[in-house]
Amino acid sequence: MKKLDRSLFLTELKTAFPQLRSDLNQEHGLLHLETDVFTRFVQTLIDTGDKDTLVTGAPDRRQLSSEWDREDGQRADPCLSWST
Repeated sequence: MKKLDRSLFLTELKTAFPQLRSDLNQEHGLLHLETDVFTRFVQTLIDTGDKDTLVTGAPDRRQLSSEWDREDGQRADPCLSWST
């Protein structure tokens, strides 16, 4: 799998969860703070039992970058899966 750089990570995160855009933009370009925004967001969804946002908040997997393609030709799944 190709490495996912910060720019691509943030682009896809903001596409998947546009409600995080403002909070992510306030973190002064520091990746550890940007990932913490996402971590807190996901933990809040888990704590409140909001499985729908975790699963359906992400766009159609086909819209996500080809950077997620694995060397064996298969597609890695960057979206969260949650069994109901």
